[in-house]
Amino acid sequence: ILGGAQSFYAQVTTGGGNAGAANDLVSLTVGIPSPPQMVTVSPGVWTPDALEIAWTDPEDEQPAGYRILRGPSAEGPFELVGESAVSGTTDTLVERGTTYCYVIQAHNNGTLSAMSETVCGQLEQRHIYLPTVMR
Repeated sequence: ILGGAQSFYAQVTTGGGNAGAANDLVSLTVGIPSPPQMVTVSPGVWTPDALEIAWTDPEDEQPAGYRILRGPSAEGPFELVGESAVSGTTDTLVERGTTYCYVIQAHNNGTLSAMSETVCGQLEQRHIYLPTVMR
């Protein structure tokens, strides 16, 4: 299926005892998953030298997984830096003071969504203040 989704409905007939006819119906929508929404990038809470990336699924969709892509600017280019089965991850391969931009793609059985909106973030540089020593 290209460029959309198609719904399938099936009715199953059981051969043994049946708890109810409502158990015999199933629906499934296949096609290209929608891109994740509301992507955020923030400094790590539990890992101070990392960036936490989070997103939400489009309503009524539960993709099999996600691809996390990172680039040096909002325009890219982007490269794959990880995959996740849940809607969030932590990027520990970052340097303070460097901007990192992320896009997320949902996937189902090898079919990729379009890329999410790009979000960028960085860890602030640490400032070290040394005492003045006078002789």
